[in-house]
Amino acid sequence: MRVNVYCEDVSENVHTSLIKEVVEFANNNLDIHEEDFEIEIFLDDISDGVNGMIIDDIPNKKFTMLVQNDRHISQILMTIVHELVHVKQYIRDGLAEVSDSLFRSIPYLERWWEVEAFEKTSEIVGNYVKHLEKKG
Repeated sequence: MRVNVYCEDVSENVHTSLIKEVVEFANNNLDIHEEDFEIEIFLDDISDGVNGMIIDDIPNKKFTMLVQNDRHISQILMTIVHELVHVKQYIRDGLAEVSDSLFRSIPYLERWWEVEAFEKTSEIVGNYVKHLEKKG
């Protein structure tokens, strides 16, 4: 999986190399690291009342991730992992097939794709912390 990271107006503590490392770690945990997809990650002021979102272009094997940039690095990284779970869901679980009416009819925290994204984010971030502890 190819990953490009673009940062706009981000505080100095956000490092592209750290973001790429977390993306690679999450992709390995989600078992999507070898997929032939491209992800472009834009850290910017998305001003849409959300912390992050995925725009899928499945036919062209491309995803665009938008992440709100005015938060602490730990929150930015958690959002990136959360959105990567959605990428996995698009690739493997048919998220792209969910109709707009179904999408809007289910409360946010009850949507199967959000339930899984929150659960997997906690798991992957916990595993990443353990990974860092082993590295010393």
